Amino acid sequence: MNNTSNTLLPLLDFLHGLMPPDHIALVGAGNGKAPWVQWLNAQAVPATLAEADDQQFSALQRQQASGDYLGQARLLHAVVAAEAGEVAFYTSNLAAESGLLPSEDLQQLWPNLHTLQSSQRQATALAQLLVPEQAHQWLLLDCLPAAALLHGAATALAQVDVVVARVLLTEPKHAGQPAQPISGASLAELKALLPEFTQLALQPSRHPAIAHVLLVRNYRKKQELQAQALQGLEADLAASNKAKDAETQAKQAALQARDEQAKAKEGLQAQLQQAQQQNAELIKKQEQQAQAQQALQADLNEYKAKQQESEYRETLVQQEMAKVEAQMELLKELLLEEK
Repeated sequence: MNNTSNTLLPLLDFLHGLMPPDHIALVGAGNGKAPWVQWLNAQAVPATLAEADDQQFSALQRQQASGDYLGQARLLHAVVAAEAGEVAFYTSNLAAESGLLPSEDLQQLWPNLHTLQSSQRQATALAQLLVPEQAHQWLLLDCLPAAALLHGAATALAQVDVVVARVLLTEPKHAGQPAQPISGASLAELKALLPEFTQLALQPSRHPAIAHVLLVRNYRKKQELQAQALQGLEADLAASNKAKDAETQAKQAALQARDEQAKAKEGLQAQLQQAQQQNAELIKKQEQQAQAQQALQADLNEYKAKQQESEYRETLVQQEMAKVEAQMELLKELLLEEK
């Protein structure tokens, strides 16, 4: 057991007594000789050990089959990723560094490191290593990039009390030399994904730019975050209720406006019907007036005809009277002559 893990293992023993786990999951179990596996062997806790490298996993199986340790631990030969699916797996000339990162990304730490081969492998999601019915679990991530594995496992992490992870230190005060950031591998990224956890210890490994960090769930901080989340939810609920009230008022106003429009439309319709009725009556009166005017014109024409006939008869009478008068004058003259 090297000095790297000696610093953290006593703390794990202490935490084991303080908050005993129901299940422990280890990603990057190696060949079974790593300190993490030896520590797990001393714990009477159900465990799941995952290892992707073929040779390393075969050695791990032999260790369990020998009966020396690991007992009834579940061994899983699989690449572990944030989500299930096909991923690229890189086999390194240093077996412990085989994984999701190309060895070339780590050459800034180990110049002689290189990839022997890469292959497409079917990955198992990190969340699948945890046991859903167990409320208190520990998660050991002895691999890079640890933070990248936690993406997509937020719900499952609610059951985790302790996290030990291998991380890349980019801060000069922790590293012997500056290192270029590798996505999903830094301590800062890991802690950002675990806001409810408190860093309890940090121990550099065989390379000063790489360390193992021990994070423990801070239940007081969890309560504070939950309280903040509750306040946020209450604020969202209040805002939602306010928006709903405003929406209800707007709907009521729209309904009232619609009712008023309907009433106005009914009033306009009634006015239109009344105007149409009045127009029909007016047209009827006009027709009656036209008929009366036609009848009056007919009477007038008849009167004019009768008047003309009367004048004509009067003219004839006058002519006859003139004839009579002429005859009488002639008769008077004849009578005078006779005398």
